[in-house]
Amino acid sequence: MSYQVLARKYRPQTFEEVVGQKPIVTTLQNAVANKRLHHAYLFSGLRGVGKTTVARLMAKALNCAAGPSPTPCNACSSCLEIAECRSIDVLEIDGASNRGIDAVRELRETVRYAPARDRYKVYIIDEAHMLTTEAWNALLKTLEEPPAHIVFIFATTDYRKLPLTILSRCQHFEFRKIAQAEIAAHLLRIAEGEKVRVPAGVVDLIARMSEGSLRDAQSALDQVIAFCGDSVTDEQARTILGVIDRDLIVGFYAAVRARAYSRLIGIVETVFEKGYLPSQFLEDLMAYGRDLLLVSVVADPVRHLAGGPEEIQALRDTAGQFSQDELLRVLELMTREEHRVKSSTHPRFLLEALAIKLARLSDLRPIEELIATIDRAPSGRPPEETGGAGPGGARSRRDPSRRPAAAGADTRPGRRRADPEAGAPGARRSGRASGRGVVGGDRGRHAADRLQRKARFFQGEGRKPGQPRLS
Repeated sequence: MSYQVLARKYRPQTFEEVVGQKPIVTTLQNAVANKRLHHAYLFSGLRGVGKTTVARLMAKALNCAAGPSPTPCNACSSCLEIAECRSIDVLEIDGASNRGIDAVRELRETVRYAPARDRYKVYIIDEAHMLTTEAWNALLKTLEEPPAHIVFIFATTDYRKLPLTILSRCQHFEFRKIAQAEIAAHLLRIAEGEKVRVPAGVVDLIARMSEGSLRDAQSALDQVIAFCGDSVTDEQARTILGVIDRDLIVGFYAAVRARAYSRLIGIVETVFEKGYLPSQFLEDLMAYGRDLLLVSVVADPVRHLAGGPEEIQALRDTAGQFSQDELLRVLELMTREEHRVKSSTHPRFLLEALAIKLARLSDLRPIEELIATIDRAPSGRPPEETGGAGPGGARSRRDPSRRPAAAGADTRPGRRRADPEAGAPGARRSGRASGRGVVGGDRGRHAADRLQRKARFFQGEGRKPGQPRLS
């Protein structure tokens, strides 16, 4: 027999074997046991989380010789044929290839006929979001009043593309991402069944890379076993999976803390020399920064982080070198640069600039702090111009003796200064000339006072009784 990939070899054959979808499995089992069956189901969620698998198990439960039963026997001809995808009454249709109205019309013609052998004729339509609007409209009436022997199961990764009229006719089950711990435990069971020694660190790495998709994790494990053989090492696994060396990530944060610019530039250079993706390097930096932040703020980080006690302690040691505010600002800066690094034609320059900026983080003040400083700053008006009672304070006259000397006036001791108020033409001209040259002087302050008085008036302050509010 030819080799069968792990994702197919270890596909669940009973509801109990389904990983990470307990609420959905329980609901469907209860529906079968209590004979509360719906004529149309919609399974949506991320790739590789069990949508098609659960659809086949549902077909088994409905058509099992001992059923309908929430626990198919997997021994009768119906269960075996469904498991091998050769049942004549369970039809799997690829929505991406049969997306037009003609394919749906042909399907409607076959719906009228009774099952050849089983109780129900089950239509499993995968990639349902690829069907055209016309195809869905042609299926509306059939979905609303289907024959009693028909069950539709739609599987999609994007249910939002389906018409609302279709959604209202289906029972919708949202398949969630599978937890990292559940994926890791399942991979260990597969490794045991394959008689392969896989370190727990490699299993955690694969589970973290899969981002909630069990099929992705199984494919990655299959790739690692093909490369390493019966004994897998951490270094070999990272090499074949293209994972960035953990020492580069840890060393980057250590260099940021030490403000070692040459080390930071050297790390960025190593990333490009080894052919790592710049965007992946930045994502790994952000993931490590997130781990440092959780270790510093959460009392029990083991619940939220993968890794053994030694790894958690190493995270604690590194996180102790940063304050929580610094870690937040590091993550904020990296998040801002993520899109630019992915779309730039010169990502190396951006990474080097980001590294230097992170090393200088203690010299930079956050914008929120600067805004708060401005808000706390007193008014720019001199003390002598604010006085008296009232909301705005009464404006006092400036002391004429404190006025600036006119341009060209002699200010030496013993010389009498010309008084512009005495009517001397030269003095008046000098006063006008000096007034034009003073920026932010009396004219600016008087204009600011007028604006403040108008603002208080519009707000209702200083109006006489009965005087209307301006709007």
